[in-house]
Amino acid sequence: IEILHKENAEQLNGYKIYTSVNRDLQKTLPTPTISNTARDFIAFVTDNSVGKIIAYKSTIGQIRRCPASAAKPWLVYAPAIEERYVTEATKILDEKTDFGGYSPSNYGDKYYGFINVKDALCKSLNVPAVKIAESLGSEKIRYYAKKSGVEYTNDDLSVALGNLSGGITIFQLASAYSPFSRGGDYTDYSLIDKIVSPKGKVIFEAKETYEKVFSRGTCDVINDMLYETAKSGTAKKLNTLPFAVCAKTGTGGNKNGNTDAYCVAYTPDYTVVVWLGNADG
Repeated sequence: IEILHKENAEQLNGYKIYTSVNRDLQKTLPTPTISNTARDFIAFVTDNSVGKIIAYKSTIGQIRRCPASAAKPWLVYAPAIEERYVTEATKILDEKTDFGGYSPSNYGDKYYGFINVKDALCKSLNVPAVKIAESLGSEKIRYYAKKSGVEYTNDDLSVALGNLSGGITIFQLASAYSPFSRGGDYTDYSLIDKIVSPKGKVIFEAKETYEKVFSRGTCDVINDMLYETAKSGTAKKLNTLPFAVCAKTGTGGNKNGNTDAYCVAYTPDYTVVVWLGNADG
């Protein structure tokens, strides 16, 4: 509908739409067991080498939500490493901090004192992420976000924690991670390969786009940190897999509890993204 600028699905009658979905893989993608408080989900798999989505299930299509801490690696940490503001070993004081009226808290209100950047990301600590973002500056963060296919309008430090005005789609979230498995090259993961009109004319054909966002060295550092995140950090439930995987989790919510839960996990070959929540937030 978006590609052809149609108003509804009925206007697609007669068109042939070819997708990159692998039917065998699609059958193996399970339906999550969801509790009574989370009734919707999106889950999909990408082929990183060709920039395609090869399995996809969703109860709500593509909604726009704030990516929460799932944004930290590509929105804050990778730009700061690329710009040589920090390394994995840089120590940051993790303590309750007031940033001119904005006072983020870590999960469980737990603070670790001086902690290195690698451990801060593995534990998904909020205060160090905001401190790094403050040092980096909003212009640089916005610059790298745009190169990663993400745009937003708010300009406050809550951006560091994934509070992006208007939200992003789950496909955008996966694409923002694409440089880490592709040596620094961003690609916009697509689901539709081509569209043929009722008259048999190819009226749309997807072309893979590349843009260098981060150096390979920066990606190697991020991958090392997210490998540790899957091994002993917030994504450690993946540490029983029989192969190496990098991963980052994210949860968004309010005083009543979580509204969004994410996990982005990837190897050099594939990325798996899962979102759980409710369509109405």
